[in-house]
Order: sequence, then C-alpha cells, then structure tokens
Amino acid sequence: MKKYALIILLLSFPICNAEVIITEIMYNPNGPDTYDEYIEIYNSGNETVDLVNYTICDSKLYTGYINKTNKTVHLNTSLNLTLDSFALITDGGSGTEVYDIFNVSNSSLALHISSSSICGGLTNSGKTIFLNSKNITYDPEIGAEGDGNSLQLFNGTWISAKPTPGYECIIEPVNDTNQNDTTNNDSFSNSINISETECDTGIRIYTIRLLNSEIRSNYYLYLFSNMENQYATVRYWIEDLFGNYIRKPRNTNIDSKENKSRSFTPPKIYGSEVYLIKANIIDESCDSNSSNNRAEFLIGVKGEEEPEIEETDEEDKEEKKKITLEILEFPNEVKQGDNLTITIRLKNPTDRDEELYVYSYVYFGQQLASEQGWVPNRKLVDLEEGEETVIKLKNRIKESAEPTFWNIKVKVKFDEEEIEAKDEVKINEKIFEEKEQEKYQTLEDKSVYAKDNELDGNTIYVSDKERDLDFSKYLIIIIVLISFATLLGSRKDNFLKVREFLNFDGKLRDKRKDKGRSPKSKTDNRNSRQP
Repeated sequence: MKKYALIILLLSFPICNAEVIITEIMYNPNGPDTYDEYIEIYNSGNETVDLVNYTICDSKLYTGYINKTNKTVHLNTSLNLTLDSFALITDGGSGTEVYDIFNVSNSSLALHISSSSICGGLTNSGKTIFLNSKNITYDPEIGAEGDGNSLQLFNGTWISAKPTPGYECIIEPVNDTNQNDTTNNDSFSNSINISETECDTGIRIYTIRLLNSEIRSNYYLYLFSNMENQYATVRYWIEDLFGNYIRKPRNTNIDSKENKSRSFTPPKIYGSEVYLIKANIIDESCDSNSSNNRAEFLIGVKGEEEPEIEETDEEDKEEKKKITLEILEFPNEVKQGDNLTITIRLKNPTDRDEELYVYSYVYFGQQLASEQGWVPNRKLVDLEEGEETVIKLKNRIKESAEPTFWNIKVKVKFDEEEIEAKDEVKINEKIFEEKEQEKYQTLEDKSVYAKDNELDGNTIYVSDKERDLDFSKYLIIIIVLISFATLLGSRKDNFLKVREFLNFDGKLRDKRKDKGRSPKSKTDNRNSRQP
C-alpha cells in the first residue's frame, strides 16, 4: 500500500511547540481552482492568538470571507484565534465559493486575503506556503489531485482525506509497516466500507455524441439514488482536452430521478474539435459513496471547412492572437527614494477571457533598485476577449540605490505562460539635488530679508557687494593721501606743511584760535586772575 509522505522544509520549530500551524490544504478541488482553494490553520498553543500581524505568503489576513456571487463580506467577526480552534483562509480578490461547496464548521474563524489566489495559486505540482516565518512545501504525490480530497495533518503526518474545513481530521491512515497486522488494516477498511443499506447518490450525463458548430443543442444531467426523494447541488461545465473552459462552471439543484436539461451552442470552429461535458456533486442530502459523484461525457463538434490561406498569413494570424504587453510611458530619470510610475498597455486579441498577474521592478543582475522584493506591486487583471487596458505600476526606488543606469522589467503571467517588457532608467543621487535646492533657497531667503528691511524703515540691510564697494572707496582715498605725502616728503618743510594740513599735532588749530585775539585781551585776562 502506498506510504503517505510529505516534504516539510525549514520548519522554524517542532509542531509540539508551535502556536499557529497549517493543518489542511485544498490545492486541487474538483471545480475551478480560483474560487475553491483554501488553507486551514489551527491554534495549538496555550492561549488565544491575535492574527493581526500574521501573513500567508506575505499577504495580510482580513476578517470574514467574500462571497463570489455578490462580493459581500460574511462572518466578519474577529482576528483572535482561540485556543484549540481552527480558521479557514480563502481568497478575496475575486471572492470564494468554499462556503457554498464544502461543509465548513460554524465554529471556525473565517479569514481572507486581498489577492485573487492564495500564495499566487496553489499549484497542482506542489508549492511552498509561508505562514509568517514558518513554511511548508506540500507534495501532490500524497494525493488530493482533483479527486475531491484535501491534504490534512493527522497525528503529525500528512494524508489525503475527505475535506474537513474547520473540523479535526478523523480519518485513520493505514500504517504500511504493520501490513501483517490484520487488526489495523481491518479497522481502516471498516471505516470506509459502504453497506448496501447506506444511501448512494450519483450523477450521469446524456447527449448525442456529435454536435455542429454554432448550432444549439441540449444535454441532460441525471441524478440517481438508491433512496427516494433525494436531491443534490451539481456543478457543471464544458472544457476542451487541455482544460480550457468552453463554458464556465455553474451550479444547479437536481432532484433524484430527474433529467435536468441544459443547452450548449458550440463556438464557430474550422475542422473539428473534441470537448468534455463535466459535472460534480458538491452537496447532497444523502450519500456515503463519492466514487460516482463525478461524471463526464465526450462530444465531438464539427465545424466549417478550414479556408485555404498562405502559410505566412496563418503565422500572422497566430501572432495576433497572443496577449501583448507594451510599455507606454515612464520618466527617463528618477531620484533615490522617489516613486517611479510606469504606464503599460495590455491587449487580449484571443477568443477567451484571461486572468493576468502584472508586476514590475527595477534591477541590474541580481540586485534590486526598487523596494519590497521582486513582486512588490503585483496586480490581478481580468482581461476579456478582444479587450485592451492601460495600467499604471509604481515602484519606490531605494534610498541606497547606486546613481547610475538600471533596467526596468514588467512581467505578465497567465496560465503557464509569461511575457515581459524591458527598458532603462537613470537613478540620480538625491543628496546632490537637495544641496542645490538648499543653496537656491538660501539666496532666495536673503533676497526676501533685504526686501523686508527696506520696507521696515528702521533697519537697513547692506549686501556684501555694497560693503566691498564702500571699503574700496576708503582705500583709494588713503592711497592718494600717502602718495601726496611721499611727493612732498623730500623737503622737511614740505613735510611739516603736510602735517599741518593734516592737523596731526593740533598746532594748526591753536594758531587759528590765537588769530583775532589782541594783546590787550591777553593782558587783561592775566590781570583778571586772582592771586
């Protein structure tokens, strides 16, 4: 018997010491992965945990879940995960159908993320899931590959079992090392054997095998049961052999012994195509056997004869049918710490709707000049057939980015394909430009200061230039006087005249005072003095 196994990588500490752990992963549901995937977490610690700072694959957790049909938030309660309780994480970008499809426990905590897919999509080939600093990598070899089961943690081992969202896993796996122990094997077999008296409900599909392109035809969903008055909710859709939707999934309620008629108009095609009509029971009133809860019917569609065209024209036609990405606008230069806005155009010339993931970053080799990693601004874009749209992406440049030329890359991912566009941007040093701005601001402040003081009337502002001009005037006068004194200095009497002219010793002033005084007045003055 196949031995259950799981590759668990880089666990930060053992499960027995963990507080919040991942206990169930629905990575490949029967229906569309976009709306039916979920991750169950469990509080195994000793107290209530506030999940306000918790993330799943770097996506923040929000309360409640978003219903896909009406986009409203349900069970919007709390981020507090109590002791020994479960929480269910679903996507919130396009809503979820998990609560409509599965029997979710009413006591579990409902949470969602803002993205349209958990961890960028829980791929069917395995993926690493990050819960804060802890991470695990699930292995599809365990099972749950679209068979209606999920991966569940049971007694420290991961197994494939019927989904129990919000409930404790109760399935007991078979221990391969005890294959000779009939007690253990019988215990497991008895837990899944179906008695003839138990209720069994199944689904079948009927229609004609060959349909014509662009001509409406009917097909029938038939619900059967070994009990009377049974009913079920059935999801049905049509896809090609590559898994692409020709008719998107829808739900309907069917009573037992009833043929539910549905119509289908095959698209216009050339030559012939093969499609699959599929149906799954997602909720039943009574059923203990899930092996007949899925049905599919192979049909052929005949179209018109393919027109004869030149090979080059056919190549051009195929080229036009590809989704295209074009960078329209972005600044050629940007400063450290600033936001870089990139405007792009997406075109979808194909004949089907596409969900695209778009993001951008600034890099050189393995170094990033933009902040927040390689997918900092990832957006989900729903692009209908024949539609085109213009999108703006923002990247914040690191303060530490080297001032030089860097590469810009815009990536678009859809299905298993990827397209990209590149260009170049120059990052300038922010410090240099700030100094220039400060210098300009200083000059401007001085100009305003001088203007204000002129209007004041009390304080006069003298600029540096005016002060230098006044000093130059005084210097010229001193030089002229010294030169004049030098010319006259060859004769002593001339020098004395210069001194008298400059009035250095004060004698000239006394002589001028004595002129005009009579001798008599001097005698009178002496005689008038008291002894």
